[in-house]
Amino acid sequence: MANEKNHPVYFLKGKEAVLRNEALNSLIERFTDAAFRDFDLERIDGRDATAERVLSALGGVPFASEKRVVVVDDAQRMPTEEVEKIQKLLPKSIGAMSVVIFVAGETGEEKKGGDDNGGGKSAQKVAGIVRRLDSLCKSLGVVQKFDVLKPPEAARWLAAAVARTGKSMDTQARTELLARVGCDLGALAMELDKLAAFSGNRATITRDDVRTVVSESTEFSVFVMTDAICAGNAALALSTLHGLRANNEPALRILPMIAWQYRLVWQAKMMAEDRTAADRLPREKNLLKMGEWNREKAAKQARMVTWERLRRAFRLILDRDLALKGIEGPAADEDESLETLIVELCRKG
Repeated sequence: MANEKNHPVYFLKGKEAVLRNEALNSLIERFTDAAFRDFDLERIDGRDATAERVLSALGGVPFASEKRVVVVDDAQRMPTEEVEKIQKLLPKSIGAMSVVIFVAGETGEEKKGGDDNGGGKSAQKVAGIVRRLDSLCKSLGVVQKFDVLKPPEAARWLAAAVARTGKSMDTQARTELLARVGCDLGALAMELDKLAAFSGNRATITRDDVRTVVSESTEFSVFVMTDAICAGNAALALSTLHGLRANNEPALRILPMIAWQYRLVWQAKMMAEDRTAADRLPREKNLLKMGEWNREKAAKQARMVTWERLRRAFRLILDRDLALKGIEGPAADEDESLETLIVELCRKG
């Protein structure tokens, strides 16, 4: 953003907090002198933000910086009536010496209706406020959205982050780290800090370091479990399941993840047997859009199962899902139901 034209209004929104915060810090550094930020930077929590307070803060003169900067954090939490006032008044009030930056970690797209568990605004209200801020900021300045990165993008970010530590990390180690953690850049940054400390004076972070230091995510454990299922290794599959349950993973979270992994195996098997299959893959959860580790794992699993075994697996998973939800059949004990499913899925015949 350093070479971009300066604007009086910015709206930084989206779930990827690391990139969003990097953009925010870049703007703060651009417009304010570090020695005078106590005077020239004001941050307001969205829940406490009123039109009067925001406009009053913008009316000040910078003490020794290029601009006076006002940041409204959690702008999606602002009262709707105050956002409406800002829409009307800000275009007439923003001066040449001030910059306002609205920041929103939620956009209302994340949840479908209902109040959040923290007693905050419903997704519908959040979406309405974000739309108003979008309209305002597009007319006066810049809107930037920071979505969670796709695996290839996260891999590039990780490679750059490793370089900044002054260490190296080969492709296998980076792939293992992404597989275990996923694409959450905050979690990746935290684990990378731990790995850099663990590796000490060594210049290279290895895959063994990753396996020693980084805990397995639920998603990674399900990959391991599905691997064992496809290989017919019931002991390993059940051991992995018991680990997930010991970590309080709900049965109704584990089961859809098993189903999701089987859908990836189905896609991999289609592509292995038909070169035109890529055109028929679903738009969402498309294996080709996932990371290399996911594609390789699904391809390996696809080679271990027959079409008949895949069809039987989908039927078993559906039956177990209906039973766990109490839709069909008697109420099922969750642990016993999942264990029975795993044993049945491991059966190759």
